[in-house]
Amino acid sequence: MTSNDFSHIKFTYRKDNILYKYKNRQYQIYCGDSTDVLIFLDYLVEFKLSNREKSKMIEEIISFIRIEEGVKPILYFNLDYKDSKLWESLMYNQIREIKGVEITSIDEGNRMFYKNLTESFKSGKGVHYISGYKIKNKRDLDKYWDKIKEKDERKRNKKNK
Repeated sequence: MTSNDFSHIKFTYRKDNILYKYKNRQYQIYCGDSTDVLIFLDYLVEFKLSNREKSKMIEEIISFIRIEEGVKPILYFNLDYKDSKLWESLMYNQIREIKGVEITSIDEGNRMFYKNLTESFKSGKGVHYISGYKIKNKRDLDKYWDKIKEKDERKRNKKNK
């Protein structure tokens, strides 16, 4: 395969998203802004595509990244979201084509979110505005935590919909 085989796929300017054209629509998939190319699979949940179409899209994006960037991407998904079984299957089918997999959950995401915010207060990184709340220290964080943390019912793409 050559890059010409992927004329319907491209990176955005900063390479933090991938644009994929399919059936006269353009889909945008977040792929991170780190040194590794991450593909955040949970973004595909909102697309009105079949599982077969989603799988084909990701397989092509993986091949595109390998050819264009010369690296194997990392797949990233949340076990608590409804397409997690599809992503697990895709992960096993593409194991030789990817660098790795990062799997998270809502609870793990909340722990990391809390930790990162707490560390930002220690380093004096300023004020955070989250869900309409002004959070300037750990006391504010603890006060509003139940209102700002991710909960199952807040996700549009949760499993039990």
